[in-house]
Amino acid sequence: MKKRLIAIHVVSIILLLAIGFFIGQYALRYIYIVPQSLRPQIIQQQEVDSTVVDKEGFAVLIPTGWREVVPIQGVSATVANVSEEVSDETLKKMNFKTNYSITYDNLQNKTKQDYISNLKNSLKQMMPGILFLTEKNMTINGNDGYAIEAQVAQRGADISVLIVLVKGKNQDMWTIAFNTGKSNWNTYKEGFYQIAQSFTVK
Repeated sequence: MKKRLIAIHVVSIILLLAIGFFIGQYALRYIYIVPQSLRPQIIQQQEVDSTVVDKEGFAVLIPTGWREVVPIQGVSATVANVSEEVSDETLKKMNFKTNYSITYDNLQNKTKQDYISNLKNSLKQMMPGILFLTEKNMTINGNDGYAIEAQVAQRGADISVLIVLVKGKNQDMWTIAFNTGKSNWNTYKEGFYQIAQSFTVK
C-alpha cells in the first residue's frame, strides 16, 4: 500500500510537468482525451504589477503580466505568461505559454535524496530522452530546497524545465515546475529562480 501511495505521488508530479509543457492545450498525448471544459482557463484579474498567489499552505510571486489559470485536480496552482509572444512555430501551434505549477506531496519518511532519485528515475521512464543538466541544493526562505534544470523534447518541441523542490513542515514537500521553450531559457532563467525564492511555506 505504501509503495502504491509513493507511485501515485510521483505520477502526479510527472503529470504536472507534462501538462506544464503545453499549457492551454495540455501535452499532445492528452489533447484528444481532455474535454475543453477541463482545460486551464484564465482566472480574471486586473492588470497589475507583480502580485502574489496566496493559497492554503504557501504563497508565491506572480510576475507582472502573468496570470493564474485554473489548475487541474491535484495541482495547487498554475501561473502562465498569457501575454507571451511565442516565436517558435512548433510551440505556437501547441498554444504553448511559459508557465509554472505547484504541487504538494508528502515524503512518506523518505530522505530528500531518496525522493529526488525516485523522481528522476520515474521521469526517465515516462519521458525518455529527458536530460538532467544541473542540480544544486538551495535555501528558500529558510526552508531546505533543491533545483534541477532539465531539457526534454516532445514531438519536435524543445522544452527547458526547472524543477524546484521545497521541504516544508514535517514531511511536506512542495514542487514548483517551470517550463519554457529551450530558445527562451536564458530570458526566463533568472526570473524562474526569483519566483522560486519568493516561495513561502505557511
